[in-house]
Amino acid sequence: MSANTRTAEEIFALLEEWLEAGLTFHKVEGLAAELAELSEQDCDFILSWIKRIASTHLELGWQFGKRAPKLLASMGMRQVEAWAVYACDAYDQLGLRVALQAIEQVENFAANQAHRHLELTAGVMFEEVAGVLGNFVRGLSGRKLTIAQGESIHTNTEKLHLPAVIARLPSTEDNFKLAKAMVVLLWAQTRFGTFRVDLAACCAGFPQPERALVQLNALETLRLTACIGRELPGLHREMERLKSALGESLPTGWEGFAQRLSDPDAGIEDSVTLLGDAYHLPDFAPWCYQGELRPDAVAVAFEARREKEKARLRVKLAELLEEHERHKPESSVSDETAEKRFEAEIDDQDARMDMELTLDGMPLAPPDDVKQLMASVFLDFGEIPPEYLVPAGDGEYDASLLYDVQADPDAVWQGTYHEEGALFYPEWDMGRQHYRKNWCVMREKDVTPVFDGFHRDTLTKHAALVKHLRHAFEAMRDENRLLKRQAYGDEVDIDALVEALADA
Repeated sequence: MSANTRTAEEIFALLEEWLEAGLTFHKVEGLAAELAELSEQDCDFILSWIKRIASTHLELGWQFGKRAPKLLASMGMRQVEAWAVYACDAYDQLGLRVALQAIEQVENFAANQAHRHLELTAGVMFEEVAGVLGNFVRGLSGRKLTIAQGESIHTNTEKLHLPAVIARLPSTEDNFKLAKAMVVLLWAQTRFGTFRVDLAACCAGFPQPERALVQLNALETLRLTACIGRELPGLHREMERLKSALGESLPTGWEGFAQRLSDPDAGIEDSVTLLGDAYHLPDFAPWCYQGELRPDAVAVAFEARREKEKARLRVKLAELLEEHERHKPESSVSDETAEKRFEAEIDDQDARMDMELTLDGMPLAPPDDVKQLMASVFLDFGEIPPEYLVPAGDGEYDASLLYDVQADPDAVWQGTYHEEGALFYPEWDMGRQHYRKNWCVMREKDVTPVFDGFHRDTLTKHAALVKHLRHAFEAMRDENRLLKRQAYGDEVDIDALVEALADA
């Protein structure tokens, strides 16, 4: 390490400028003296990051500077840099208070570096796997589901939430398979009826409802893992292998529950029945692919779609009825005053859902959009309620229930709309010399073409300026041009030759 050529006075002047000590009243003399005792490389490294962080927030830069000299000796440059970036990202996403906590709790950050190293070397990022897993889950039966990033593994029956990084295993391939196992278990919760009962109400009668919900989640994990074993045996073998690699197995006392819930006819009602006995067992340590149950999030999503799906299904059935009546033979007679009601038959024996509609004893093949609605309703209730199968009358429902209302792009800065459905990109921060994550928001907006004479009127109005600009750009064109009356050249200037002969 080379000796530090910077003096304490020079460092003090830099810190006073970058941290605006005259306004913030930070006592930078001690920090300047401490940095002057370091090697030039370490001193420049810390000064560089103080300047970068101070461009984001002065207090963050000061708090980083106070701790950096001592931490650099124990953590190394790479980890200190990761800590600085982590604090800046926390400021961007959650504000100053959380960022200061990240700075102050640096010991926790250092303790997690071994795990963070695993994340960097073998972990899979959400952005890397979301597209592939999204296509995978769309190939499974049931409701259309999307993959979203969240703080924990859970589903609200419409979105499957995964953490930002999955790094439980030492290889990237196995961590990807673990993410896939997480997704398929969340799908199984929606597909095999976990949310057909009020989970919160089922746990409310226990002394500790939160613990009861955890044990119920364990019972459902046993039941759904057995379902996955029947429907997706190849993936089930991978899930068992991942559990073995992490030393996870069935806890003592749970063998009887696993055997009973592995029955093909077992449902959520069986898990609820067994909860009374399971509640008194030791806590079930979650398996690697097991998430959480969030009854509150499920209830919100269910309330938002219940009336909407009912309205849309009845309107679609009305369209099918109209089509059926139009193509019905004239010889057939029907009672126009009788209420028309469809009947639905759904074969739910395996993961695939076969659906059939009948009207007046005649089977009808439902279109794909009707199948999707029927599947979603069936997942919520375990059947299609009779009132859902009555075709809607004219003007019976508000249009807001039938169609997804698109937000006005011109209202982009009102409320939180600028984040809803937008695309996020990192943006380079010149002062920080680093990217700010998800800092740039992009939204597509349809531009309606206008066919008028604006461009022609503009060209006519500014004809002189257009001519001048055209000549200017022509002069800048990088190409060979023919110049006349030159003393030297490759070709004879015929015009000049004729004129010279005529003059002679």
